[in-house]
Amino acid sequence: MVSLLLAMEGRRSSLGAPPASPMHLSKLGWAPAHLAACSGSAAALGTLRRARPECISLAAGAAAGKQFSGYTPLHCAVACGAAEVVTLLLGCVDSKQITFDLIKLATSWDEWDRVWKQRAQLPRFVTAVGRTDPLDDKDAAYNAFNTVRQAFKEGLRRMGLSVELEVPGGPPAWSFEEVPWSAITDKPGAMTGRPATAGGFGEVHRATYNSCTAVALKRVTVGSPEDLRREFTLMRSLPPHDHITPLYGITTDPSTRQSWLVMAWYPLDLHRLFSAPMEHGGQLGLSKKLEIAVELAEGLLFLHSHGVVHRDVKPDNVLLSRDLRVKITDFGISKTVAPGGELNTAQGNRNPLWLAPELQAFWDSKPSYTNAVDVYAWGVIFCQLTSTLHHRIYELLMPELIRMGEGRPPWHQQLLGLQLSAPESLRQLPALLVDKLPPHLEPMPPALREAALGLARDCLSLDPTQRPSMAQVVERARALLREVAASRLAAPAEQPPATAAAPGLPLLPPPPPPPLARSPFEG
Repeated sequence: MVSLLLAMEGRRSSLGAPPASPMHLSKLGWAPAHLAACSGSAAALGTLRRARPECISLAAGAAAGKQFSGYTPLHCAVACGAAEVVTLLLGCVDSKQITFDLIKLATSWDEWDRVWKQRAQLPRFVTAVGRTDPLDDKDAAYNAFNTVRQAFKEGLRRMGLSVELEVPGGPPAWSFEEVPWSAITDKPGAMTGRPATAGGFGEVHRATYNSCTAVALKRVTVGSPEDLRREFTLMRSLPPHDHITPLYGITTDPSTRQSWLVMAWYPLDLHRLFSAPMEHGGQLGLSKKLEIAVELAEGLLFLHSHGVVHRDVKPDNVLLSRDLRVKITDFGISKTVAPGGELNTAQGNRNPLWLAPELQAFWDSKPSYTNAVDVYAWGVIFCQLTSTLHHRIYELLMPELIRMGEGRPPWHQQLLGLQLSAPESLRQLPALLVDKLPPHLEPMPPALREAALGLARDCLSLDPTQRPSMAQVVERARALLREVAASRLAAPAEQPPATAAAPGLPLLPPPPPPPLARSPFEG
């Protein structure tokens, strides 16, 4: 990257040396700092900044065109979806550089989308080096926008600026409106060949918005239409977050007066990944599993920090993007609670595997509970992620709670039966999971193994007051992930066995080293 920037300036220099003048504008109106920002190279931008700190504030020249003249590297990073560079620059620039046009670009999808359609005029050089432009896909572009918007908001917070002042004189970036039904194509009921995904209280269809953006449409099938409106109101009250499914709005079919939530569409959920990993890229390595656990905990921590208890955390409600990033969904039975407060509501009969003991339906009673119920559910998913059983974690409940075999009901129906007929028996469920888990854990160093088991045991405590807070869960899960990375770096590289050469033939050269880029499915 640095050598590319040097070439742009027409100067000769040894590889890695900073350019003599990072402030130099090319004939196209761009400086090397703009190229580094557009390319998403935080390292190259850091090199340029060390050479000339003021380069990060340089405005593009008139030759860049009317649309982009005056763009700073921060504008470029936002427009190109370079969240890492956005974070870097917001830690360096003065608050006076946070202008109205920059705020609008970073927080308004309509504005970002308008620039996205003109991205060929930005100095990105993606196709020039023979690579496919990752932003050609509209869904990927929207995900990039959301990631940049979150990085921008967090950067403003660190600068002490209010994120509520997103667009002065206008609504906040996360205000939602009625989506015109006419803007939805591939509507539910059309012959699209896309079956609905059914949940406990509703169903979700894939559709298309404005003929280009894949969206998820959700309606309620059990309960009142007001339940959907309450879910909409709760989701609308939350600012965007990387690990929460984005809400676009609500729409109504005029012919049936059926209301639908309009949300981002994601192609996969954790349950389907557990059930058929080979259809989705292969078995996950331990590092990726822990990343998923961390991101799920971060999303739940965000909800708890805004007074929301999800109450239905399970693999089906953990959506995954194409690059396997967590997006929590389904807030149909979520509730708000004051910090440190308790809830006291009837729960209904949900799958007891992820249901905290204090939520079990004890003969129509309404036990009080807190957001510790989400910690418990996270703990069960953590057991699934760190074990080799995954979706078959229910096997640890045999024969004490369930029995498998021909003629017997599925395992989840057996647990639901116990929930109705003998709810007290389910209090042994968390102990069965924790006690039987060790032989099925993924291979890991002994210290890491004990730390993982300790975290699972604490989250699955029968006493909700003894469970860690979600902030503590995030901290401990991140520590596990760091330990895995450290153990991989410390492990000696495997040497291929020596191969004897046949008489009269020379030894073959050693194989080339593996590529530096890692697949998310590697351990």
